[in-house]
Amino acid sequence: MVFQQQLVLFIMAFMYLSYEHEVVAQWVPPYTSVVAQVLKHTDLAKPLFSVQIMTKYVNMNFIHTNFLIDIDAPFICHDCIVQWNMNPNSCPGNTICLSPYSCEDYQCTDIRTSSSYQQYSSSCPPATNSSTLPGWGVCSCPVDTVDPINGSCGEALLNSDELFFNATNGRNAFPDFYRFYPDAACAPSYSFDSFPANVSGVMALSTSPNAPPSYIFGVAFTKSFSLCLPSSVSNTGVFLLVHNPKFYYVICSIRIVFSISVM
Repeated sequence: MVFQQQLVLFIMAFMYLSYEHEVVAQWVPPYTSVVAQVLKHTDLAKPLFSVQIMTKYVNMNFIHTNFLIDIDAPFICHDCIVQWNMNPNSCPGNTICLSPYSCEDYQCTDIRTSSSYQQYSSSCPPATNSSTLPGWGVCSCPVDTVDPINGSCGEALLNSDELFFNATNGRNAFPDFYRFYPDAACAPSYSFDSFPANVSGVMALSTSPNAPPSYIFGVAFTKSFSLCLPSSVSNTGVFLLVHNPKFYYVICSIRIVFSISVM
């Protein structure tokens, strides 16, 4: 009798869990794409472009950071610090503090051993596990970076990042945001001294599995993205990650939309 009661309870629990799983699996997001502004910079020898991404929410507002577009970089890198102690008020208001990966985490191994990273950093000294964070007691995960302006090698610390895009259905912007958590890297402020003014990050748009196009695809979007580049600093372009391009009306200053498919 007890066995029968247990069996009935087990079947009911299984049916409930199966129903819950089915409901979750059928959820369809209201947005069909995420969008970000593209800016043009002309203060260096050649014009360059950046994507403006929301990086931190402070005092009811987002901090907007300009990331230089780099089609070779295997991961996002920007001006931030890694901090193992993430207690409230431990990070200054206008500083972006993120949780580090250790050299023993699989994310560290995956990025360092990926073919895209090894090809990207082939001219740089290999990163070692000799660095630690004060008070943490374990090794951090340094990764090589290459300055897209002058080709110089640098070093950044791998972390679990948090970035935000505006969500849209192609016609209307949604009040909510699309949040994603890429494996990215924090570099010191001086790493971006060669960059255009007000640009303090690298937006990786390569085919690397750790670049946003590949990282976000499979979650909510198909394997394609579009760039609409502005022709002047007074205009803005558009960066689109698209799920279902049924309706998109984008005015592009140069009248060209570049689409790249990621395998």
